[in-house]
Amino acid sequence: MRRVATHILSFIAGALLAAVLAFVVFSGRDSTATVVLLNDTLSPLTNVRVHNRETGGTLVVDHIAVGQSETLRLHVRGEGSYVLSVNLPSVGLVKAERYMETGYAITEHIGPEAIRADHSLYE
Repeated sequence: MRRVATHILSFIAGALLAAVLAFVVFSGRDSTATVVLLNDTLSPLTNVRVHNRETGGTLVVDHIAVGQSETLRLHVRGEGSYVLSVNLPSVGLVKAERYMETGYAITEHIGPEAIRADHSLYE
């Protein structure tokens, strides 16, 4: 009986140690995704909006010069999505919805007529 109790206590102690280690390792993880907005058009972009569906917040970038970029960090716990909205002179309002996970790095190439994304799983 004592032997069984010792094994049970050892198992519980090991499980608690594993839980504490997992908390320490994963709680320090950065809970953001990086989105780079790159202006590939022939004119400056204004009023570019990124709506984070997880938090409900919207980031607004007032100005991105031709050939320049703006880097945003979006809060995400695990996985989520965002909607990028930009008014392109040649076609009007264009929206793109993207999936994201913690640690993702996404470059949004905003062109004259469309938005194209390059995904990198992790920074």
